[in-house]
Amino acid sequence: MKQNKKRALFYVLLFVLGVVFGLTKINGQAEDGYLLKADKKGNDDLIYDYPLEKDQGVSEEYLVGRSTLEGFRLSVGRNQKDIRFDVKIEEKGGGITREWKDLTEQDLDDRGRICLFFDEKERDAKGKVFLVRITARTAGLNIRMYPQPDGNLGTSDVDGMALDLQLIYDRVSVLLVNLLFILGCAVGNLLLFLLLNREKVSMVKVFLLLYGALGAVYLGVIPFSMVPDESIHYFRAYEIADGNFISDITDEEGHAAYLISYPWEWEETKDHLITQYEVKEQTGLVESEENDAGHSFNATALYSPLSYLPQSLGIAAARLFTGKVWILFLAGRIFNFAAIGAVMALAVHLMPYGKKYLILIALIPMNLHECISLAPDGMVTALVFLLIAFVLYLRERGKEPLTRGQLAALYVLAVAISLYKIVYLPFCLLYFLIPREQFGSKKRYFGHVAGVMAAVAVFLGGWMRISSRYLFPFNPGVDSGQQTHEILTHPFFYAGVVINTLVEKATYYFNTMLGTKLGWLNVEVDEILLYLFAFVVVAAIAADAARKKRTDRPFAWVTVLILASTVLLILTSLYVEWTAVRAQVVEGVQGRYFIPLLLPLCLAIAGRRNDENELLENDRLGLTLALGVNICVLAVLIITFLP
Repeated sequence: MKQNKKRALFYVLLFVLGVVFGLTKINGQAEDGYLLKADKKGNDDLIYDYPLEKDQGVSEEYLVGRSTLEGFRLSVGRNQKDIRFDVKIEEKGGGITREWKDLTEQDLDDRGRICLFFDEKERDAKGKVFLVRITARTAGLNIRMYPQPDGNLGTSDVDGMALDLQLIYDRVSVLLVNLLFILGCAVGNLLLFLLLNREKVSMVKVFLLLYGALGAVYLGVIPFSMVPDESIHYFRAYEIADGNFISDITDEEGHAAYLISYPWEWEETKDHLITQYEVKEQTGLVESEENDAGHSFNATALYSPLSYLPQSLGIAAARLFTGKVWILFLAGRIFNFAAIGAVMALAVHLMPYGKKYLILIALIPMNLHECISLAPDGMVTALVFLLIAFVLYLRERGKEPLTRGQLAALYVLAVAISLYKIVYLPFCLLYFLIPREQFGSKKRYFGHVAGVMAAVAVFLGGWMRISSRYLFPFNPGVDSGQQTHEILTHPFFYAGVVINTLVEKATYYFNTMLGTKLGWLNVEVDEILLYLFAFVVVAAIAADAARKKRTDRPFAWVTVLILASTVLLILTSLYVEWTAVRAQVVEGVQGRYFIPLLLPLCLAIAGRRNDENELLENDRLGLTLALGVNICVLAVLIITFLP
């Protein structure tokens, strides 16, 4: 009973800390009680205060770019005392006219800004022009301005300058967000506490609860196209759902394209943060021949149809009921997320030991970020984990002969991983750890080894021959043929490139593997949160290593070979396809590519403990901390993407 009270107190403490962090983040972005979606503002380094005399005014015209308009946000010089001013907003050509009179410094926030909302949301504002005028009623009023950017509709009364004023398109009540956030945290922590404190805990259920609950929130918070290359993943999945398994070449340069109805604004997301509001703006688009446009996607045309099987099934199923593009996109995401979860759950079920490592790695924010998207990265990680779990499961069976189904699974996993991403093919070296006696004889053993290699060579070779037609320089100075020649003729130079890359970018790879940069790597997450997640994994390894039963030395040595080979293949593939000839550093490598390497690394270091079938106290706390870190990350995503 005493132990349960201490455990409950720890859960409550983590819950409180997670909620406090999340609410601090959310409320820190709130203005007048709302999370706002507004236009970008000017460069803070160039903004300065423009003084107005009594009864002097300044005005500017604004073109509304969205269908709804909530109001405006104005910046006034800070530390103003005893000032009064009026603001008038008038729609040109008649319509909305709104005035705010006798505004004072008390109406400004601590950053000198004021939000001016309409009485009712303007729902048909796109294309309308509004004239905004600020008039000083006392001396000493400073209006913040900055050099006028190209493309502004009108000019202010000050030559070459623009008002630091933003159009507010949408707002979400921060009180409602806070309440939902607290409720979600409470329900998640309560369910986890009840599940983890049962005498016999099914690790599959633990995984499904955490993966399903957290993934659902990630799915709801992260807008479409805010995962790297998700738009072109959609194009590839869509054409496969249409029965077009091999992309068509549409010009002499070798571009792959397909006629698809798609909101172009979703694709232009690399340089700015699209929000759920902007997605909502496009929900009316329905796929039709009138909306079809040719979209190029060579980078994903290189992927085999297998890489988009769940996504394509989701899109095809949704098209039976609707033609709305956002629903097709969502269906593809959901099918992919569910398929990845099913494969991961099977891996957890098969793992004879180290189940918690698989669960913890699956819950890394960057991995969840990929699993809820249309990208194939989450599935290839799940397939690699399933292969590891299956091999360890077979090793624990002793000499019991393999069934036909198990033999078939060995072939299917090897071929599937090679077709998803060839760089993870070295994981098939684990097959050599399966006891030979399970194959019946040496002849059958070597026969199946050769059979797996032949199957991979046939399927992979066939697809590479097809996909090679989509290869063309993605970046200036890239020449795959010449780069390959340089590697083969100057191996020591390339060895230096590999070492230089790993030394220079090790921190970046580690951070982006955990998820310190989400979205298009433009959503900053506090590093301390992700380092805490890494600490949880390291602490689990240390605890297990201290009480381990034995170290599987063959598995450890094969793991070293796999890790080295996979890292080399990842770097080499991006050096050939993405990096300029004879560059000193490999470009284009992201930390998420190394997530599949974490599970064998953890297993090789930790070994197997004596009480593997029991969920120890540090395991419970580790999983709870993993939940807490994700809750904090979700708070950052909420304030970034919700409005």
